[in-house]
Amino acid sequence: TAIVNALAHLYSIQNANGSWTQSGGSYADANTGSVIFAFLSQKIHWPADTASAATCATSPTPAGGCTSSAYNAAVKAGVMYLLTDATTLTVSTNNAGVNICPGGSGSCTAVYWPGQNEPTYSTGFVSSAIVQYAQTQGVGTVPTTSGVLANMTWAAIVQGLTNAFAAGQATTANGSYAGGWHYSILGN
Repeated sequence: TAIVNALAHLYSIQNANGSWTQSGGSYADANTGSVIFAFLSQKIHWPADTASAATCATSPTPAGGCTSSAYNAAVKAGVMYLLTDATTLTVSTNNAGVNICPGGSGSCTAVYWPGQNEPTYSTGFVSSAIVQYAQTQGVGTVPTTSGVLANMTWAAIVQGLTNAFAAGQATTANGSYAGGWHYSILGN
């Protein structure tokens, strides 16, 4: 019951742009990624399509008729928000000079979300949602034809997330963060 009610509440507070955050609040990417992950990981608790999406929007409780279709639309809107808010960067090595790109040479694309100048934090929350959503869409599907991720497949976007974290892992050159990650994905 708590999960069902929580999902209904989260559905009811989604912003018009697809994100989840308080008006004027910060960490929209991290919040949106967390909510999408919550929806997708608890899909077994989504109510059946027994009422219209309009009913759910006006009465977002299980008894009020929230539907799986309405939740699917909310998740998709959240994912589209995240895709438009992503950042990319060409990377090749970590700060120890080790090439982190697939195949171990050349350069590759890192995909991340800068989120209040703490991209490791934001991208960590977003990546769970993006990876889980991508699995439902087919890794060869292109989710957007605009923005910095235009014409990239889900597989390329997920690889870009991996590239960002691999490039940002701190090494022994960075003292106490050796082997871990700090707030900034790059430059650790």
